[in-house]
Amino acid sequence: MEPFASKTVQIAYMLAGISPESATSVTRSASKSAMECATEHIWQLGLEHPESGLVPTSDYDQIVTLQFINIWSTNILPALVYSPHSPPFADLAMVNKWIVSRRSSLSRRGPFWNGRSPCIAEVVVAPFADALLHGNSFIPDTQECSAVSSWLAATDITNYKHLIPTMLGLFTWAHLPGEDDHRVGFRDAGLRPEVKRRIGSYIELIIISTLMIWSGLSLFFGGVYRRSVHADNLDLYVIDLDGGSVGANVTQTVMNMERSPSLPDWLVMDGVATLEDAKAWVHDKGWGALVINANTTDHLQEALAKGSAYDPSKAITLIESSGKHIVAEMLFVKTALSTAASQACLQYAVNQVDMYQALDSAEDQTQTNFAALLNPLSYTTIDVSPEGFVLAPVMMTFGYLTCLLCTIGVLILWRLTTYAFFVKVRYRDLVLMWYFLLFCHSLIISMYVSFAILAFRGPDYNSLALTYTAATFFKIWFISAAVVFALALWLFTWFQFLTPQLLALPSICTVIPNTVSTLAAVELAPKFYYIMYAVPFFNGSRLVHHVVTGGYPTLRQNIGVLVAEIAFMIICLGIAIWIRQILVLRGISDAHGWYRGSLYFHSAIPYYKSDPASTEKRHGADQEQVISTSDAAHRGQLPSDSTLSAKNHNNRTLRNRAGSIEISDEHIDSVSLTTGNLAG
Repeated sequence: MEPFASKTVQIAYMLAGISPESATSVTRSASKSAMECATEHIWQLGLEHPESGLVPTSDYDQIVTLQFINIWSTNILPALVYSPHSPPFADLAMVNKWIVSRRSSLSRRGPFWNGRSPCIAEVVVAPFADALLHGNSFIPDTQECSAVSSWLAATDITNYKHLIPTMLGLFTWAHLPGEDDHRVGFRDAGLRPEVKRRIGSYIELIIISTLMIWSGLSLFFGGVYRRSVHADNLDLYVIDLDGGSVGANVTQTVMNMERSPSLPDWLVMDGVATLEDAKAWVHDKGWGALVINANTTDHLQEALAKGSAYDPSKAITLIESSGKHIVAEMLFVKTALSTAASQACLQYAVNQVDMYQALDSAEDQTQTNFAALLNPLSYTTIDVSPEGFVLAPVMMTFGYLTCLLCTIGVLILWRLTTYAFFVKVRYRDLVLMWYFLLFCHSLIISMYVSFAILAFRGPDYNSLALTYTAATFFKIWFISAAVVFALALWLFTWFQFLTPQLLALPSICTVIPNTVSTLAAVELAPKFYYIMYAVPFFNGSRLVHHVVTGGYPTLRQNIGVLVAEIAFMIICLGIAIWIRQILVLRGISDAHGWYRGSLYFHSAIPYYKSDPASTEKRHGADQEQVISTSDAAHRGQLPSDSTLSAKNHNNRTLRNRAGSIEISDEHIDSVSLTTGNLAG
C-alpha cells in the first residue's frame, strides 16, 4: 500500500497547488498503515489550505466525509485488496445513497463528492478508481450502485498530471511543466506586437458587426413598425345591388364615416350586377367589400307594411379574402368591414324608428313586423379564399426561413472547404457542379416544408381549408424548391467574393426583407419596401397561399418573377465562380476568402505579379513536372502533393514571355469532375 499512499498524497498536493516534492514529509506512525497516515495528512493539508476544497467547510459535510473515509479504509479498501470477488454490498449501497443525497442538493451540482470540484473523497479513491471500475467487477452493475459507478468514472484521475489541469480545470493558471514551456502569457513582451497588429482587425470587426445589427433591425422594424399609418393604402368597396332607399342610406352612411390613415379607404363600386360577381372581383383583385344585397328595400317595406317574414342578416354581405394576406385581413380589413356594417345598421334602425313614430296615428299599423322595425339590417360574412386557421400567418414565413437558414450553413461550408476545386477542376465542370448541388439541396430541403404543411394541416384540417391532395403536396414542394434555389444562388454568388467577417452581411440583408415580405403586407409598409414584390419569399408564399386557399390569383406574375430571378442568378453565379477561380489561381485570394494584403491572407500559390525572372528560371522544372503530371493524368490520378502545399506546386496559371498570365482549361493539370484525384 506504500506506493498508493504516496500517490494519494501527490494528488492531494496537486489539488492544493503545492509542489509535489513536499509530499514526502508525511508523518509516519508504527500503529497506523501508510494509507491511514496519508489520509490524516491530507485532511490536515485541507484544513491548512481551505481554498483547495480538499476538506468541506460545513461541520455536517465534514462528518459525512469522515464517515465515508472510515467505511472506505476499514471495509471497502481491504475487500478490494484481499477479496476482490466478495465486494461489501452493504457498504457500497450506503456510499451510493450518500452520493445520491448530495447530488440532489442544488448547491452540489457536479460529478464529484463535493459538487463541481474534487475533495479528499476523490483523492483517497483516485489511485484505485480504475481497479474499482474495471477490475474483476468489484462494483456490481445494479441500480443500488449506479451512482457509485458514475462517481468513480469522474474520479478516475490516476494520470493526474494531465487530467487535473485539463478535465478538472482547477489550476489552469499555474505553469504546467512541459506543456507551457513554449507558450507565452499576455504579459509577455513578445506577444504585444502581434496584439497590436490585430487591434485594427478587431475594431473593424466590431464596426462591421454594429452595421450588420443596425441594418438588420432597421430593415425588420421599418417594415412592421406603425403599419396602421399606411392602412389607407387598403381600399374597401361599397357595392349597392339594392338600388333602393336602404342601399342609398347605407352607402351614404359608410362614405360619410370619418377618414383616417389608420383605417382602410372606402370607395363606391358600380357596374356589379350580382353577389357572385362581387365575390369573384374580391377574390381576384380586392381586399374586401360591403354589399347591400338586391331587393333589400322591397323585402323590408313588405315586412313593415304587411308583416311578412323578414331575415335582416340577408340585407348586407361582407366579403373578405383572408388568403390575400391573413395578417392585414385580421388587423384592418375584417375590423373595418364589421365596424362600417354595424354603424350603418344601427343608424338605419334609429332613423327607421323615428320615421315610424312620426307616422299618422290613424294609419293602420296592425300588420307591422316589429322585429323588422327594430332590427331592420344585419350582415353575414363570406371569406372567398379562407385561410383563417391558426398557423396561417407564419406557415410559409417560418417554412422558408428554416430552409434558408439551413442553406446558409451549407453554403458557408462549401465556401470554406472547396478551395481545391477552384485549383484543380475545369471551369465548365466546376460551374455545372455547383448548379447541380444547389438544385439538389433545394429540392431535398424544400420537400420537408411540404411534409410539414401536410402534417399540421392534413387532407381535411377544418372547414376553412381546401382539400389537400397529392397535387397540392407537389405544388408546394416545387414552389418551395424554386424559392430556396433562387436564394441559394443569390447568397452563393456573394459568398464567392466576401471575406469571412462579411459573410453574415448578405445573409442578414436577405433574411430580413424576405421575412418581412411575408409577415407584413407590402401595402402597409413604406414605399421603400415595395421592393418586396420581387423577393422570393413574397412570390413563393403568394403561390403557396393560392394553392392552399385559392386566393391571390397572380400566378403569372409570381411565377415570372421567380423564373426571372433564377435565370439571372444562374448567370451571376457563373460569372462569380469564373472570377473567383481567376483570383485563386493568380494568388490574390486564399482558401478562406482573404485577399492579398489582408492580415490573415495565406496562399501557397505565388502572386502572378511577383518575380517574373524566377518564374522563367523554373520553367524547365515546370515542364518536367508537366510530363510527370501527364502520365499521372492518363492513369486517372493527380500528383499526391496537397493543393495547398507550396512544394512542387503546379497550377493552371502559366506565365508567357511577356509576363502576363494565361489561364487555360487545356492545361494538363486541370481535371474534370470524373477524372483525377482532387485530394492529391
